[in-house]
Amino acid sequence: MNTSGKTDLEKLILLVNLGILHSLKNDYIDINEAEHFLYTPSMLRLLKENNCSIGLINIIQRGTELEDLEGFNIDFKDEVEKMFKECEHMIKNLPETSFEFEKWYDQNLFEKYG
Repeated sequence: MNTSGKTDLEKLILLVNLGILHSLKNDYIDINEAEHFLYTPSMLRLLKENNCSIGLINIIQRGTELEDLEGFNIDFKDEVEKMFKECEHMIKNLPETSFEFEKWYDQNLFEKYG
């Protein structure tokens, strides 16, 4: 994947992350659902293998640790808010989308689950 395509993919992951963080903050989903959608060791592995930005890797890593905060009876929503603001900052600093990577919905998901 070229640099522009990778940047576009990182932007998509950050946008998904914003939605997940917003949903956690407002109790639309719980941590288990967030982990299922994005905060997984396999996602971290993919990001590292594809040389994604350290900022993206770090924010997804922090997402995998949210359950630990909740387990210690620490209000994880403060961390969610910090992550949200960092994610917004990261997206704002990315270049305009190049449209060089395949769209996620072209990956036969609708045929697989439709």
